[in-house]
Amino acid sequence: VCLFACKPDGSVGKPAGVATNEKGKSSVITPKKVDRDILSPLSGLWKAEVVVNIKDLEEKENYKSIWFDLNLDQTFKFGQFEEQLHTGTYDFDPATNIIDLYFNPTGQKVANQYKIQGIGTGDGSTVIWLGNTPKNPVGMQIKMVKNID
Repeated sequence: VCLFACKPDGSVGKPAGVATNEKGKSSVITPKKVDRDILSPLSGLWKAEVVVNIKDLEEKENYKSIWFDLNLDQTFKFGQFEEQLHTGTYDFDPATNIIDLYFNPTGQKVANQYKIQGIGTGDGSTVIWLGNTPKNPVGMQIKMVKNID
């Protein structure tokens, strides 16, 4: 969930759960290498099917029809509807099932950390991306469905 804060000058702050460097530009992040066998169930094109626990309708629009294309080399593409908006790298901690997303360029309107529930269960085509993580404290949930060609 993205929460914005008004600054004293009337400008708007960055969304909650979104990290940038001091100048608001992206930083090249080299992810910790994770075994490809662990990443394999995560790789592929994931599309948001249902988003819950976001009360602000404007905020919820930021999550409408979003998608992530996760690669085994720990890079990704991110978009909304048919438009690719960002690329980046990601870290995944198999002990906690937390994924950290490092967007390039920064300025995305979605959170950059989720706990993924349901990895390796059933046919592997549906997982839940949860908030309530250190960098994404809002209790949101996103049902993500893998695009199987």
